[in-house]
Amino acid sequence: MSGADRILAALEVTATGFWVGASAGFAFVQAPVAFALVTDRDVFADLTERTLERTAVATYIASGIALVACALRIRSDRTAIVRAAAAAGAISAIAYHQGAVVPRMAAARRALGSFNDVAEDAPERVAYRALHKESTRVFGGALLLGTAELALAAISTR
Repeated sequence: MSGADRILAALEVTATGFWVGASAGFAFVQAPVAFALVTDRDVFADLTERTLERTAVATYIASGIALVACALRIRSDRTAIVRAAAAAGAISAIAYHQGAVVPRMAAARRALGSFNDVAEDAPERVAYRALHKESTRVFGGALLLGTAELALAAISTR
C-alpha cells in the first residue's frame, strides 16, 4: 500500500468510525438513558429530534469524506467500491430518515398535541409508534451499512 493509500485509508476509517460511533452512542446510550430519566415525553421527543439533526449532519460530512477516500482508492483497493456503496447507502438512508421519516414523526407529534395528555392506546399514539419503528429501521440500516464499511476498511488495510 502506497503512502497516499495509507493516508486515505486512515481518513476513511477515522471518518466512518466517527459517525458510526456517534450514531451508536445515540441509539444505544443517549436515547435509552434519556428515555429513562426524562419523564416529560414532549421534552424527550424534542431532545431526540435535535440530537438526530446533529447526528445527521455529522454523518453527511464524515460519510462524504469516507466516500471520497474510497473513490480515490478504487484502482488500488478491490473492496473500495463496496465500501463506497455502503457509504452512499448510509448517506441515502440518513437523508431519507431526516427528509421523510422525521418530518412525518414531527407532524404526527404536533397532531396529537402532548404525549402527556394522550393515552397509550389512542390512535394518534399508535400511529406515532409505527413511525418510530420505521425510524428505528432506517436509522439502524444506516448504522449497519456504516459498520459494514468500517469492517471492510479494517480488513482491506491488513
